[in-house]
Amino acid sequence: MSQPPLTKRIQALERQLGVMLLDRNTRQVRLTPAGATLLNEARRVFAQTQAMERAVRNVHEENAGTLRIGFISSAFVSTIQPHLPALTNALGPVEYVWNELASAQQVEALRNHELDLGFVHTPIDIEGLNSFLIVRERCVVAIAATHPLAKRTSVRLADLAKEEFVLFPRGLAPGHYDRIVTACQAAGFEPNIRHQVRHYLTMLLLPASACGISIVPASADRLSVPGLVLMPVKDPELRAELTMLWHPDNDAPMLHRMLAELTSRTGFAAQRSRQKHEPVPA
Repeated sequence: MSQPPLTKRIQALERQLGVMLLDRNTRQVRLTPAGATLLNEARRVFAQTQAMERAVRNVHEENAGTLRIGFISSAFVSTIQPHLPALTNALGPVEYVWNELASAQQVEALRNHELDLGFVHTPIDIEGLNSFLIVRERCVVAIAATHPLAKRTSVRLADLAKEEFVLFPRGLAPGHYDRIVTACQAAGFEPNIRHQVRHYLTMLLLPASACGISIVPASADRLSVPGLVLMPVKDPELRAELTMLWHPDNDAPMLHRMLAELTSRTGFAAQRSRQKHEPVPA
């Protein structure tokens, strides 16, 4: 578009919106705050429009589509990442939309059809959703390498009675939270929860910085965090449970191709699928 028609279009848009979009002088033209806001919003709308067009086109392509996947960070580390290269290769030209969300947020998004697949900590209220227990792994204590307990080969929960805990808020991971608190109570103490965090990496970085201790799935050893030691917990009943969820009414072909691939692989197929209303075992 040549300069005169472009200028007229912009001026017409300014009249329509009732704001100045460009600050013009004899030496330069620059965006006003209103113009910068409009530009950002226009880019967002343009990106959404392109995504919509791709999704509509993919409906007619047998091996293409979009998968909206929710996950907690520990699930990505322990389960998704090891299988991801083979999965993406097997599924072909699928567009993936990854959403890092708390377990409760994923359940709500799945019920509202805002996600296709979720990876959550259980037990949690999953009524109305299909579930597949992926793994139940032992927990370890994340502690600073400089901490006196770090010299041991393992610890009991009772050894942590005087420690400051790093934990997710209960609303984000109720099953995981309740499991740890209940285990500590059974060991004879109430955990002193000094730090509440919203991200898995923070749960490892704080202990590495000698700011409290945390109890995390053993698969955290896949992450290399300087200054952090992961120690086995002798209490055998302390486990972390990871479950895959999806809505039974979701008939998206890509979802069912993904489920077929996942449930055929080692580490997934060992567990049986459970339909809606059947509770995940504690």
